[in-house]
Amino acid sequence: MALKKYIEDIGGLKVFYKISKGRITGGFSLTQIESGDKYDIAEELDTAIFGRGVKDVHVFTTDKFWYVHGADDYLTVDIAVVSLDKKRGEREFKKQLRASKKIKRDSLIYLNKTLKPFLSRLIKTELVEAILGRGDLFNPKRTPNAYSDIDITLLVNFKNTDKRDKSKLYMFLKKSPGKVYVDYYFLSTNRYYNKEKLLVDRKARHAPSYDIIPLGDFKEFKDFYKSKKRKVCSKYEYETFSTAKILFQKNKAGDKFIRELLSISRKP
Repeated sequence: MALKKYIEDIGGLKVFYKISKGRITGGFSLTQIESGDKYDIAEELDTAIFGRGVKDVHVFTTDKFWYVHGADDYLTVDIAVVSLDKKRGEREFKKQLRASKKIKRDSLIYLNKTLKPFLSRLIKTELVEAILGRGDLFNPKRTPNAYSDIDITLLVNFKNTDKRDKSKLYMFLKKSPGKVYVDYYFLSTNRYYNKEKLLVDRKARHAPSYDIIPLGDFKEFKDFYKSKKRKVCSKYEYETFSTAKILFQKNKAGDKFIRELLSISRKP
């Protein structure tokens, strides 16, 4: 009963964030366990949230959704309250949900009042065809929390090999409000991966994360896998883009991208 003892030792209650089913060694759960046999505790936590449960341990979770790690999809919860006392756990879970509503409200205000003016200038450049909002703020199965950021997808009209335009875009994004992350997607017929970097490290309440997808590369990627009749994109991508909100677009580029990506994605 490693989980029960751990919860007992730390005061009877613990809130976990973004826990994925079956993902022990590379998951987020180990980093949130401060003491004890972390692997045993993480395995029992997995059972408590996604399996048959753990005796004398009460668990309260938000909705399950799909999240991707590498090439695999994992059922995930944004918030899990683990408590030895049921009523105390229920109170804490309600508190977390209230906090989540405030985080979502504040993030949407920031997006609309602070980020959107910047994004409206970005869409006017020759670099970007569409700007999408997605993730925690827009997927109804997600629950924003202290670890959430603001996910913005940029559909750009240059290819991965175009270093000049990529550099111009990065220079523009350095003017973005907030602590800025960039997630660049490399797409080809034999690979599909992204590389995140911290572009601007500044003290800020909000951290926009810009996912950059080159439309030229995506078209080749999509055409190749469609010809093979393969659903290459993940359940997570299906969920996150089917619930995405188009913030700005030119010539329906955002609508077209979402439609084409869903056509090669595994449906949950």
